Amino acid sequence: MLDMNNAKLFEKQLLTTCELLSAYKQLVGPEASEKVELILDGFQKNIKDAEIQNRTLRVGIIGAMKAGKSTFLNTFIFNGEDLLPKSCVPMTAALTKISYAVKPKSVVHFYEQSDWVKIENKAKSLETQIQGEYQIYLENWKKKNEGLNREIHIGKTAPKKKTQEDFRKQKLSELDESLRAYIQLIEEIEKRHDPSILNKLGKTDEINGCKQATLNEYVGANGKFTPIVNYIEIFSDAQILKEIGIEIIDTPGLNDPITSRSEATMRFLSECDAVLLLTPCSQFMDEQTVSLMLNRLPSANIEEYLVVGSKLDAAIIDYKEAACSFEKAYKETVSKKLKRYGEIVRQLQNKMPANDALGKLSKKEPALLSSLFKTWSDKQKKNAPLDAEEKSLKENLANRFSYNPDAKILSSLSGINKIHTLINKICENKEKIISSRNDTIVSQRKHDVVVTLNEIIGDTTRSKRDLESADISNSKKKIKHTEDAIDSSRRKISSIFKVAANECRAQLEELKSSLVLASKNYTNFSVEKEVSHHTEDRKSGLFGWFKKQVEVTDVAYSADTSQVMNNLVNYIAEIQLLSKNKLQIIIDDESLKASVKETMLKAFNQGECPFDEDDVLCPLNEILSQIKIPECPIQPGKYINKVKAAFPAGFAQNEDAHSLSSLQSELISLIQGDVQQDIDNKVEEISKLLEDLSETFSDNLGNKMIDHLRRIESQIKKREENIALYDKFINSLKTHIAIYKGM
Repeated sequence: MLDMNNAKLFEKQLLTTCELLSAYKQLVGPEASEKVELILDGFQKNIKDAEIQNRTLRVGIIGAMKAGKSTFLNTFIFNGEDLLPKSCVPMTAALTKISYAVKPKSVVHFYEQSDWVKIENKAKSLETQIQGEYQIYLENWKKKNEGLNREIHIGKTAPKKKTQEDFRKQKLSELDESLRAYIQLIEEIEKRHDPSILNKLGKTDEINGCKQATLNEYVGANGKFTPIVNYIEIFSDAQILKEIGIEIIDTPGLNDPITSRSEATMRFLSECDAVLLLTPCSQFMDEQTVSLMLNRLPSANIEEYLVVGSKLDAAIIDYKEAACSFEKAYKETVSKKLKRYGEIVRQLQNKMPANDALGKLSKKEPALLSSLFKTWSDKQKKNAPLDAEEKSLKENLANRFSYNPDAKILSSLSGINKIHTLINKICENKEKIISSRNDTIVSQRKHDVVVTLNEIIGDTTRSKRDLESADISNSKKKIKHTEDAIDSSRRKISSIFKVAANECRAQLEELKSSLVLASKNYTNFSVEKEVSHHTEDRKSGLFGWFKKQVEVTDVAYSADTSQVMNNLVNYIAEIQLLSKNKLQIIIDDESLKASVKETMLKAFNQGECPFDEDDVLCPLNEILSQIKIPECPIQPGKYINKVKAAFPAGFAQNEDAHSLSSLQSELISLIQGDVQQDIDNKVEEISKLLEDLSETFSDNLGNKMIDHLRRIESQIKKREENIALYDKFINSLKTHIAIYKGM
């Protein structure tokens, strides 16, 4: 439990530290106080949150796009009313915060102008790319089919040439969903034929009430403002929010490429006490989804996790055995999903043994849910008409299993009662969960401030030492010597970075070969053999007059396509790891940094003015640390979609198992080609980075050093006074650190 007295003392001490740093700003610069002010700001938000008496428990709902989050919440909170619509375009799936209020209202937050500019630019870039690919297609088509309709090729005709629109549609379908959505989002705005919509960018709208009709303009599939909504706050009078005492954060998906919406998602999730991970049963706990969630979630702050397998009804309908009862399909589908959950969590634990979230997930059994079973049940009780989805489910159950359950059975099969029970259990531990979360507030912030103050002491000690030995004449000589050293080393430094750019190209070429070798680990998948027996009549004798019954053995082979999809996801994960490690080696190359440091130290040691190594190395290391690794954004979506399109039932039987194997090989080759193209792009990106450094590094280093020397020079006239101030400041910082450690 958070000791509020201790927290208040810590906050008071942080304020005192900020005052100290502000008082010495002229001596050491403004950066020091800014760092601690950020820590204070974060801590004050934590304390304000912790002071709320009997606050509600915050529950985040996360999962990939189209995991059924909105459908689940409509069933769980709004009694089946479609208040939160299903989004036809992933980009229009706004983050939604749902809280209890006596008087319902909604607050809509729109995108910033800068976000929309990025969306427009990305859409234009993709369209340009597709147009370029179409021109290449036309040239290749012409070369391949030239002359096929002439006399010498009688009987042969050239294949029909694709129109630009058909080609565009094909390429859009092959794009990863998150990329395709940029273009779709622009198209959604164009469909509305109203440029004034964009006047809402950067603003908020407050609406009385939170009924579907009220929100339709903002969250409906055809809503006027839907494409530009960033996130929504819904204040609802739904009794379940009040009775259970929870606040819901419904996220648009953790792979959201819109910066401000992604930041809003992470900000809201960092405040959550518990999280529900939704994953559709048809792709239950695929590694891409789980890894994405685990890598993006602020797991250290979240105390409870609950996994929910959504759309259970679809998985039952897709059960592979053709002739079986509903009971068997239901039981085996559930058993298979639970088994897969255990396997995936164990695999991830082997890869990330220290992950806190995985440890919590391994101790819980997932809940499997069918929102459609629940809404169908409710409507049966009220004799209300079914919607299109519910009608389709009813027909599928009747045709597939000759099954027509009553309302009570449907409600039981839906799994919603189990989820209510599990969430109630979490809420029963609310005080413990919040207390555990609050316990870390002071300790974490204490660690942050002590590390920051020690860094400031190091910088201040070096400045004091420089002032002690400085004089006006020597300071001017040092500035001149710095300029000379920078100029004399400029050509050598430029050469070092250019050589590094060439080595980068060679190393990334080696990476291409490694990716091909790695693919051999992801080609196997198991084919299940199912043996059954039946009897049939066989004719015998000269004229077939005699009949006898014989037992016939049938052998059927079946392969689950999820194995292939996991192979592709795992291969891409290894590719990303190999690429990241290779890029890390290139960027953090010790020989590169050592050459730069050796060159600069040698240049500074040639003059008459002595320089301490730290005078050069501290600003030098600061510049080198700003070199960032470029990302490898390889998304499995478009490859997975090809498997789903080829095998919509989710499995391959008999001869189709060979087709599945061939498709897997084809897709692995396609991944290799795409990745190799991405590597070529990275070669250019890193080469440009290193070549830019060859031109700017020397000047950046020189400017940092000269700024520091001029600050020291300005302090020489009152040397003794300033040295005393440095001593006083350093001692004060040490006293503050001792106070923090003693808290």
